[in-house]
Amino acid sequence: MQKIPWNSVEEEGLSERIRRRAIHGGNISLALFQLAKGAVVPLHSHQNEQMSYILGGTIKFFGSSGEIVAGKNEVITIPPNEEHGVEVLEDCISLDIFSPPRSDWMKGDDSYLRK
Repeated sequence: MQKIPWNSVEEEGLSERIRRRAIHGGNISLALFQLAKGAVVPLHSHQNEQMSYILGGTIKFFGSSGEIVAGKNEVITIPPNEEHGVEVLEDCISLDIFSPPRSDWMKGDDSYLRK
């Protein structure tokens, strides 16, 4: 067992409008995103199952399954390998869980986020 305060996790500025703190375990990754209105994450896919819990704000997910707008206290689930992207409609805080862990992030291979 281990306790990790979020403020002890390094914050990454991925773009002018996207910031991320991530913790990687043996079987999952947990990420806290701060997304400014107007931010866009382009279409992409990954081998990881994803759940995004919106803590505040409004965000639109789009992709091969259509569009879903989510707000505070709503969860979006994305199956592995499903193409998806994000448009931030209002400043947003999202807690995202991925399984298996995001090895691409650990390697710094997440250029689609870094614009």
